[in-house]
Amino acid sequence: MIDKKELEEVKKLLKGKGYKYTSAREKILKKILSLHSHFTAEELFYMLKKRYKVSRATVYRTLNILVDLGVVREYDFGKGKKLFEHIIGHKHHYHLICLGCGKIEEFKLDDEHERRLRAIANKLEFNVDSIVLSIYGFCKDCRGKSSKAKS
Repeated sequence: MIDKKELEEVKKLLKGKGYKYTSAREKILKKILSLHSHFTAEELFYMLKKRYKVSRATVYRTLNILVDLGVVREYDFGKGKKLFEHIIGHKHHYHLICLGCGKIEEFKLDDEHERRLRAIANKLEFNVDSIVLSIYGFCKDCRGKSSKAKS
């Protein structure tokens, strides 16, 4: 379900920065806001292509605009592909990334841990806008495969 308030917020932001709010952009935006996981630009294009007549160029351009406006965040976790996700309502973001299979798990920090991160930034006289934390390692499945291969 798409939050209409979020949609209106982004619509205002686009118009305020001089971008047109076209029906194609609205479809792209609605699809992005409905997703609750990471996606590639190609995956987004193919999801939209199933239901709408939308060009790949429009999808890529709109995605880049949304990244520039801070509505969508772009990640490069390695493996040679960029992933995206909308960050409306959750600017602070934390990931566990498996170096074996590439699986990405999101997690939340409790208030105390988030306060500690802010305290570090404050101590260094850094004004925090958002916090993104990525921890790389091996998931349970990949660790299991590794130990089976050794035996």
